[in-house]
Amino acid sequence: LRSQNPPPPPAQLPAAKRRVSITPVSNKTPTNTIDLRSMPAKLSTMVPSPPQTPVLPTTSSRQFLLLGDTRVEVRNKEVKFTSPLKTWIAPVEGGVTTLSGDEGMVAVGCDDGSIYTFHPKSGRLILPILNTGHAITHSCVTGKRLAVVTNRPSLYLWNVGDPPKCDIKDESLGSFVSTKRHIVSLTITSEGDVRVGLSDSTQYQYSRDLGCWAVIGHTHLDGSWGRELNDGKSTTKQPPPKRTYLQTVQQLHQRIRVAELGGRGSEGKQWLTSLVRYLALNKDEERLREVLQGVISSSKPMIHGEERLELMGSLLKVVGSTCQRVYSEFKQQLDWAGSRE
Repeated sequence: LRSQNPPPPPAQLPAAKRRVSITPVSNKTPTNTIDLRSMPAKLSTMVPSPPQTPVLPTTSSRQFLLLGDTRVEVRNKEVKFTSPLKTWIAPVEGGVTTLSGDEGMVAVGCDDGSIYTFHPKSGRLILPILNTGHAITHSCVTGKRLAVVTNRPSLYLWNVGDPPKCDIKDESLGSFVSTKRHIVSLTITSEGDVRVGLSDSTQYQYSRDLGCWAVIGHTHLDGSWGRELNDGKSTTKQPPPKRTYLQTVQQLHQRIRVAELGGRGSEGKQWLTSLVRYLALNKDEERLREVLQGVISSSKPMIHGEERLELMGSLLKVVGSTCQRVYSEFKQQLDWAGSRE
């Protein structure tokens, strides 16, 4: 390369007006001059971009519901209530994405974030038209409770009582919901807790007392042994992998704690019985002793809605001859405790 018209010293011109001329020399082409204007360097601070919350596509709406003798149908931004005596039509502004309800309330969610709550017998609004600001993807009605999930994704739960109130507001699901791990079910328990089921069979329940989500189901559980819990017999020749076994034990403990948190005694007893049976089938005497000892030595007279010693007796029937040594030890303790009471 051969330089033409060398520029003056840098100190004589501002940086923005300096010119650099570069002449490529070739035997085959004519001489060409390319002028490059030097630009002042721009300094930028490297700031990481905030994490993006997944925005999920809305689900297709259910076209109709049958609530007793009333048919609820969505068509062309209208909700039509048809009963043997009368028909009501209620207009909605947005595109309907969800339709749910029972005989006390019908909820219609739209892609503009609005939520309509109707009485199925009269077609009148129960609540003012609500709007979350994000498209509604799932909804569930149980009694006087209404739960919706938006495509943010976030959860809302209302108690449509007198007066109505919001129990859960804009609670994020972004940590465990994505386009590859989407919601397949939204339910409200009889105690008013919201449960979310995902496409990988994981289940979450929101605890208002703890202020966070609790895992109540997991994909890495021991399915082969779980199928044998009902009859108490093991037909599997090989025990589960150690990690799978420990995860299953942990999740059974987790479900017991979730039932206790929600005050559901019968459900807690069911999971406790399943845990004892699972430990007995796997000959895990150490953990089995720990669980049984916690029951028989508890200071609470009632455990999971049942008298402590009666519960202990039913658990020992589950252990049976599978772990004879553990059964004999705790049968003696149960007889001794019963004689003192």
